[in-house]
Amino acid sequence: KQSTAMLADVVVNDHWYTEYTPSTVEGIPSESIGNTLMTRQLSRDDTRHRLELIGPAKFSQDGKSVKYVVKVSNETAQFFSSRGLPDGSMGIFLGCHAVGKNGEVMDFKGPKSAIPFILSPNESMYLAIEIELKKLPSRAAFIDIEMFQEGANWWGNPLRVPLDHC
Repeated sequence: KQSTAMLADVVVNDHWYTEYTPSTVEGIPSESIGNTLMTRQLSRDDTRHRLELIGPAKFSQDGKSVKYVVKVSNETAQFFSSRGLPDGSMGIFLGCHAVGKNGEVMDFKGPKSAIPFILSPNESMYLAIEIELKKLPSRAAFIDIEMFQEGANWWGNPLRVPLDHC
């Protein structure tokens, strides 16, 4: 019963990083996972990853937003976490840019998706990006979905998704 309450607190109240520490994880000391946070800018080699669009875009019931599901694969020996420094920098996220028909990146503060807990080396997880259609620039023709490190850089090699279905 206590375990159920603790798990509910982690999931419902978003206490991923403060409440849950696994007792054992094969080959990895549990204290290193429970306290994983990004404290420095990663090198180019430490940002190797692969993005794969899973299925077609999914529209909300009211038609006001569109969601893309992306499989993110970590192809490095580095753990990825959205938890960074106290000022919010250095965390790793999946984000997006609006792109015009001629390839120009447009002024658009797109949503970002956090990695829940960690993404281990050579592992994959599924993250979703949900975009409110009214916030997209009217001239946007594509969305580039890409990994980035907050306060550091976008990692490159984005998934370019056409917006002709919106």
